[in-house]
Parts: sequence; structure tokens; C-alpha cells
Amino acid sequence: MPGSYEWYKAWNRYPSCSGEIRHVQEVANTEFSRYDIIHINLADVATEMIQTVKNLIRGSSTKLIVNLDYAVEMVDSIRGWRHNWAPFFKALGCADFVFAQSEYQKNFLQAIWKHLLHRKENIPFIQHPVDTEGLKRLYVAPEERLDMVAVHYHRYDAHLIIPAIIARGGEVRTVGRFQDLKVEVPTVLFGFAEPTVDMTLFNYVSCRHEWDKYIYMLSHCTVAVSYYTLHSQDRPLAECACLGIPAVATTCSVFGRKLFPRTTFPPQNIEAMINAVHKLKEDTQFWNYVKDYAWKKVENYGRKPSVERLLNGMRSWGIRI
Repeated sequence: MPGSYEWYKAWNRYPSCSGEIRHVQEVANTEFSRYDIIHINLADVATEMIQTVKNLIRGSSTKLIVNLDYAVEMVDSIRGWRHNWAPFFKALGCADFVFAQSEYQKNFLQAIWKHLLHRKENIPFIQHPVDTEGLKRLYVAPEERLDMVAVHYHRYDAHLIIPAIIARGGEVRTVGRFQDLKVEVPTVLFGFAEPTVDMTLFNYVSCRHEWDKYIYMLSHCTVAVSYYTLHSQDRPLAECACLGIPAVATTCSVFGRKLFPRTTFPPQNIEAMINAVHKLKEDTQFWNYVKDYAWKKVENYGRKPSVERLLNGMRSWGIRI
């Protein structure tokens, strides 16, 4: 997963530390205990692997840390863990340290940790790292961009109509040299997973493809929309912050609340989001304020601060590395 992958890079940049990202099958059974920390993303397919790794490092100083992969709404449902919760609880209980990426996820894990696993530690709230240095190098000056709204598709809640309406920003048209043509600012849907979509909703659709193509196209947009109704860290908004793209989001998004507070609203407040897009398109001063605020705040989630939060979280559990 992209978030977990950033931890490997973050450790490599942290003083006196190093990180590796390895497929579990690439690591021989005798190798696990040579690591100080083994970090595993807790997804449905990882439950048996976590239990196996725990058995292999038992008795060593190696610490197994785990974060939950999914939004709570995806876990605590009839689809979660294939109707079999016992492996999930067992895998979670194997961890020496557990953390969450959203407040809702933190509270969910805390309830399981306390009331089902009968553990006393407090689950910390730690976002996955953001490669702020690398992403900010890809910043494109506003005058060199296309005037286009980026819409981030979230496959779990799969909203299309609402973000399409928000991205239009009401009846606002382009400003500047094209204003006499009465051109409506075009929209591009990023990350759509299906082969087709009604093109009356969006002007362009960018299906899942290589990251370099995605980030190139995104960096040339001027406004972004991320309509989430599930609770998530919402990593695309960190990319927008590093690329200098003001974004409109919902309060279900951690990075929406943290990086774009002036343009983040409850998901039911659709009209406020439409108005925010409208203002970002027409008010240059407001556009710059939202962009600059996110540009500064996203540094709080860079690689070094993220590693320090993780280490402090582990220390709060009595773990010394």
C-alpha cells in the first residue's frame, strides 16, 4: 500500500536508521529476528501472515507493529473479513504496537483493544508519512497549468454524481484570457476503476495507471475535489498540498480537516462545497491563501516528523528501540 511504502522511505531518511520493503516470501524464516521493527499492514489477506511472523520472532527483541488498512466502515460490515472475525482479532492481538490513521479508526481499534482483547494501552493516531520533499519538487507554477478541476475517485464509497456537481462550482466560467469564450472549467476524474463512465459527468477520465503519469496530470490542475463519506486519511489531498493545489473536501477526510480547513465541510453540506469551488475559481486571493496554508501544514506529515511520532507512540507503550 502507498502509505506503508512511505514508512520504508521515511526510515531510510531518519538519522542512524534504515528501512527495507520486502515481500514476506522473500525473507527466510531465520531472517525476521534480525530486524528491530517489522511493520505489517493489517488487511484481510495478512491475518495468517501476521500470526506466522509473530511466532517466528517470539523470544527475540524484534517488535511487530501493525496498522489497520481499511476505513472502519469497510471493516465493520457484512463484507469485513469474510464474515470470520476470529482471525482478525487474533492477528491484531499479535502486535506489539498498533496505530490508526484516522480518529474514527483509532476509536474503533481502541474499543476492540480494550473490550475484546482486554489490553490497556492507548491506540495512537499516526498518519502515514508524506514525501513532501519529493512531491514539492514537482510543483508547477499556476501560470503554466491547465485551468482544470481534479476529482479524486474513492472506490470504497464510489460517489460520482455529487463530486461532479461540486467540481462544476455552480455556473462559474473560466477567468482571464478565455473568459470571453464562456468556457466552463473542465473536470478530470482520477483513479476511476471501471472501464466506462458517463462522460456527461466529467470531461476527462484518468483510470488507474502509472503513478508518474497521474502526478504529472494532477500537478497541472488548479483546483481539486475529494468527496469522501468514509473516514480516511485521504492521501491524494497531501499530494495536492505539496503540488500547490487548493482542495475542497469533506470532514471525513483527515487531510481535508488538517490541510484545507477553510474548504472542508460535512459531506451533507454539498452547497457549501459548490460555493467553495466557485470561490477558488474566481477569487485569486482566496485561492492563494488555501494553497499556501496547505503547503506549510503538510510539512507536519513529512518523513522525519512521522518517524518521530511513531517512535514516541511506541515509547508510550513502554517499547524501547
